[in-house]
Amino acid sequence: QFAETQMNPDVQGSSVQGAHPPVIFLDIDGVLNRTSGATHIRLDQDLVGRLRTIVARSGCRIVLSTFWRGFDAYVRYILHRHGIDAAIVIGVTPGSEHGQWGAAQGSMGLEASAHDDAQYASRAAEIHAWLAAHPAVTCFAVLDDRPTASDAALAAHFVRTDHRSGLTDDDVEAVLRILGFKHTQVPQDPQCFAAP
Repeated sequence: QFAETQMNPDVQGSSVQGAHPPVIFLDIDGVLNRTSGATHIRLDQDLVGRLRTIVARSGCRIVLSTFWRGFDAYVRYILHRHGIDAAIVIGVTPGSEHGQWGAAQGSMGLEASAHDDAQYASRAAEIHAWLAAHPAVTCFAVLDDRPTASDAALAAHFVRTDHRSGLTDDDVEAVLRILGFKHTQVPQDPQCFAAP
């Protein structure tokens, strides 16, 4: 799916000999807002500003692993309205019915709830499935407030936010370190990007 999405020249960084840009597996509730489960998609402007910092400094792409991934077109629209290029959202993780809103049933999956812990039980497995389908992606971070988004194999890539505060400056720096960046905008890991 990355091949369908061209690199945005406005985003810092350039790929190394066809290497895939870094990817962030992004949750929304508890990361871009201050709740563990919302009744609708909502973003807190200051938290989206921190995501914008990650995008600007790393040139990453986003894969939605959120409960709200079934509304990926709308999430792209909202991120665009907050100054994040919609084209950097390159996909969604596979998942349960709530990830297929209306696709098969012709309905909005109204029985699904962001407050139902069962909706998050397989998040790490869903991330693994996406990575297996996209083997070119080797540099990634998982940004989520739920521990089920990580396992032993993902632990070194996982930044767990606190749903009460959402994405913090410390979380931003942790994500950038995972993606091979330090306190500068020059990547430290040649696996992800060459220096701009």
